[in-house]
Amino acid sequence: MTAHLGLGNAYYEIGEPERALFYYHKVNFEEGQEMDDVLYNMGNAYYSLGDNEKAMDYYHKCIKINPEKIECLYNLGNAYVKKQEYLSAV
Repeated sequence: MTAHLGLGNAYYEIGEPERALFYYHKVNFEEGQEMDDVLYNMGNAYYSLGDNEKAMDYYHKCIKINPEKIECLYNLGNAYVKKQEYLSAV
């Protein structure tokens, strides 16, 4: 785990998703990594901020890298339910 990912996770855990996103973006773009965990965490942070569209974008990116990441599929389904797009949530 990189330092930026660890810091992002720590800020997310203490309820500071904006600060978490700052560090997640550093992992994703500065270090050139597109790890499914980072993308999943970014989706969660955006979701907790109420930005459902960005959350869904990151969940889709995560699933593209790792289609078997169950927790990401689950959260994407919840995001579709929030948008009342029930057929897409299944």
